[in-house]
Amino acid sequence: MPPRERGLPEEELREAEKLVSLQVNKKLIRDLLQDKTGKKVILKDISNIISKVNVSKKSDDIESLVSKLKKTGSVVEVFHDFNNQVQGVFYQDEEMQKIFSAYCDIVFVDATYKLNDLRMPLYVIMIEDSLGQSEVAAICLINSEERPVLQHLIKCFQKHNPDSLGIKVVMANKDIVERDVFKKHL
Repeated sequence: MPPRERGLPEEELREAEKLVSLQVNKKLIRDLLQDKTGKKVILKDISNIISKVNVSKKSDDIESLVSKLKKTGSVVEVFHDFNNQVQGVFYQDEEMQKIFSAYCDIVFVDATYKLNDLRMPLYVIMIEDSLGQSEVAAICLINSEERPVLQHLIKCFQKHNPDSLGIKVVMANKDIVERDVFKKHL
């Protein structure tokens, strides 16, 4: 059935959004909507409702996160796109800055996914200390891994770490865009 024919009435849509915000199981929501409307509802429809609810919560969650982090006296920088949508949040505390300054020769960059409710990749910039132990030098939540967003992440890192000019080697995973951006800008 095409999506238009599956379209939910406004009242049921609002009820579904409320159930999603209460974290009700997707299959239960689907079954309830099918019973109420008599329309075929697929799990993808429920996933789309979840995405819609999460997007509206995202900016509030990020503002709350930034507020908490700034209270620690750490470097916190939020960057936006031309539509004023949050593209990323850069974070580095004083200890991270000291560690990076002491061991800035080699930098490791990697991202981890599905770690937070915002579904934003978490980028971790690390160094290796004199004992061969890895230490976190900075972290950043980003909205996408597109070239301009990664470039802004690097600019934030360089702005708050003057010793970044001393980086000799950058290790990153196999993602071509990521490697290219870090190679060119760091």
